[in-house]
Amino acid sequence: MNGNDGNERPVVTAHDGRDELSMIINCAAPARAAARDSELDQAIAELLPLLERLRDQLPPVIARTVESALPNLGADAEPGARRTALERVGGVAEAVGKIGVPVVTAVHPILVLLGGWRVLG
Repeated sequence: MNGNDGNERPVVTAHDGRDELSMIINCAAPARAAARDSELDQAIAELLPLLERLRDQLPPVIARTVESALPNLGADAEPGARRTALERVGGVAEAVGKIGVPVVTAVHPILVLLGGWRVLG
């Protein structure tokens, strides 16, 4: 593992030379984190109109599930609440079939940006 693998966490490499021990600590550059935040904000901005279109096509009970998730998608939302909201709207979109495909397609890359999800395929 090296410092260029896209991780946000510190990566430590120890080198043991003759009569010396050195340590190199690599962390994600602030510019990379800022770029990821910008990409995340843009992706969510593109998701919101898709959610509004989907919500308008859903029965009221299901539409309320989407509506209740919207406040947790903003940049100021707590990360855990944001992830839960994304998983919730992604689940609704997947469950409703064809009309939800644009939302499913938009949600997955956002979850990957947030970390903990991998691109499959």
